[in-house]
This record gives sequence, structure tokens and C-alpha cells, in this order.
Amino acid sequence: METLKVGIREFREKLASYLLETEVPVAITRYGDTIGYYIPARSKRSEAERTALKELLFVCSKCWLLKEFWKRRFSKTSSSGALGGHK
Repeated sequence: METLKVGIREFREKLASYLLETEVPVAITRYGDTIGYYIPARSKRSEAERTALKELLFVCSKCWLLKEFWKRRFSKTSSSGALGGHK
């Protein structure tokens, strides 16, 4: 079976695409060394399933962003502003 090799940064940036559209196993590499594999559970998803998963991914990312904003906005230990530097 064919394996697609991608760097960890590309895999992370295009995660939804790999999860929803890839039909072959993906070897995830870091500096050329394979550090993990993503193996699709099934070969095809319906368009409705793809749309639902993309919407869920979008909603989850927005929830995380809002939680981080409010956590940092009202943090008593933060002296660098609302979304200031990491500690």
C-alpha cells in the first residue's frame, strides 16, 4: 500500500484535509525521520459527513480561542495585557 510522507508542520496546518480527504496512510516526519502514522479508518466519507466534521472542527477551534482569550484577559498573574506573551 502506498504511503504519503508529510512534515509535522504541514500535517498540523492541513489536519482537517488529511483527516477528511486522505485515503492512504500518512507518514508524519520531523527533520526527515518518521515520528508517527495516520491511518484512515475508512476510504470514503459522504459529503454531508465531511461538511459536519469541518463545521465541528471550526466550532471547536473557536471555543478554544475564546477560552484562551478570557483566561488571559482576566488572569491576575498576567501583566503583559489581554493576549500578551506566553509564560
